[in-house]
Amino acid sequence: MKPKGITEDCLVFRDKNGKVEVNVIPLDLFKFLPRVGDRVRLPGIDDYGQGLYQIETITHYYANDLSSNPERGDVRLLNITAEVTLVRPNG
Repeated sequence: MKPKGITEDCLVFRDKNGKVEVNVIPLDLFKFLPRVGDRVRLPGIDDYGQGLYQIETITHYYANDLSSNPERGDVRLLNITAEVTLVRPNG
């Protein structure tokens, strides 16, 4: 079995302007997922990345599911990426 990547099965918050990951959170911790237009308050490391962000885009990434029948062409969710714009630093 192939080891998981750091963002696999996670929601990745990526700064739309800086193209850097602001935060990576496992999908199983969410009761519901944010939608485009929502605002989210994200923690950071020290002061880096902490703040209030607006969700600009949501992208779902899928890959072939190699553990299933290849003839069916099953896929599985790898991760979800939310591009965000900083509204207010330090939330």
